[in-house]
Amino acid sequence: MGGPEVSKFLSALAVERDVAASTQNQVLSALLFLYREMLGQTLPWLDDMVRAKRPARLPVVVSRSEVLAAIRHIDGPPWLMTLLLYGAGLRLLECARLRVKDVDFARNQLMVRGGKGDKDRMVPLPAVAAGDLARHLEAVKRQHEEDLRGGAGWVELPGALGRKYPHAGREWAWQWVFPATRFYVERESGQWRRHHLHESVLQHAVKLAITLKRTVPETKGVASKPVLPRDTPERGPRDRARASGVCRGDAGAVSAGRQARARPVARRVLSRDRLSSQGGDPAAASQPARGAPVPRAAVSVRGPRPGAAARAGVAGQ
Repeated sequence: MGGPEVSKFLSALAVERDVAASTQNQVLSALLFLYREMLGQTLPWLDDMVRAKRPARLPVVVSRSEVLAAIRHIDGPPWLMTLLLYGAGLRLLECARLRVKDVDFARNQLMVRGGKGDKDRMVPLPAVAAGDLARHLEAVKRQHEEDLRGGAGWVELPGALGRKYPHAGREWAWQWVFPATRFYVERESGQWRRHHLHESVLQHAVKLAITLKRTVPETKGVASKPVLPRDTPERGPRDRARASGVCRGDAGAVSAGRQARARPVARRVLSRDRLSSQGGDPAAASQPARGAPVPRAAVSVRGPRPGAAARAGVAGQ
């Protein structure tokens, strides 16, 4: 099969099979690789090949009122992240990977590190989010200080910076602006770290807010609401969704499988206070009863914290 046959085959894909332009280009690249690398032949220039047309698509532009109506139904850190995405033009991972040192309140700027094309850039800090962001960082700093007292407080550093500055991972400047709610143990160093808030948390919050916007009647005016702490017993968008009978786009009840995944699972919780009171025995930390509130100082892990038993034993002496 030579050049004319290849050209006829590729043209038939566009004319008879009505494939997309990307599909035709992928088949062409595969055939060129086959002839050049495997068969050792060079195909002539396929001038008579009929190219599949790439249709022009118009983007979906959301109005300002629609954006503000959706933001009303988001609470907590996802609400603040949504303001930064909309007001500063940040991408999803650029917002999730913000560190404390990248926020400049004096100049009202945010430094984006390693953005698209691995380039850094400066973006303006929205004035509507500056005050709430400052209060959010105060709460994050208190959480970081509590982690330091418990032997944790580490974060991942870019590149080989962790080997150059061994203790920089516990400094306040390198902490995530939006940290995760759980720890993880880094295998090589054994450090107890916090990852940044997973991007799917914001995606699910925005998706749920859009669903609520379509079902819950809106009121006039948009008031700025504070960033609620994680342990505040406030009704969030998911609670409002259940109360209105809407959850994950279903106007009726949630499916049984999703209800099972939505239920809190009883996990083995290791509490520093419980270890100290019981002499540092990790086996004494039993599972909490179903439905019982779990203290925020407790860490859900698969095993005891390294060195916790030894510290508790010294404290008992």
